[in-house]
Amino acid sequence: MNSLILVDGAIEVKIRFTDDVGFRAEIIFRYTDNEHYYTFTLSNEYDGATLTKYSLDNSEYGVNIADSGGVGSYPTQKDTEYTLRVEIQGNTFRCFINGVELFSGTDDTYSTGKVGLKARRAIVQFDDFKVSRIP
Repeated sequence: MNSLILVDGAIEVKIRFTDDVGFRAEIIFRYTDNEHYYTFTLSNEYDGATLTKYSLDNSEYGVNIADSGGVGSYPTQKDTEYTLRVEIQGNTFRCFINGVELFSGTDDTYSTGKVGLKARRAIVQFDDFKVSRIP
């Protein structure tokens, strides 16, 4: 069985936290294994968004490449829909919520890998998951 590998492109998903204080909902990209990948994360618990790299050095919480400005910088609400989108071109990653670019970051550690979704200590609904070329 072959796996689809993403080099460059856009990943988009609609999310909705259905608990009052969920920890994280994430788009995972350039995933090689459980210790080598990137995430674009929205946190209901900390009301912020981050672009994070996971590696052997910090496989539990990763190292932030960019963020929305820290705790409280992007307030979220229970039962509210958010559209997360990350655009990946070479070593540059642009992160959007509801069509507005929050931040971008660069890193050249991982150049290819799988994509996916993850919820961590949160009850989250995912919908309309899309992987596409960047126009």
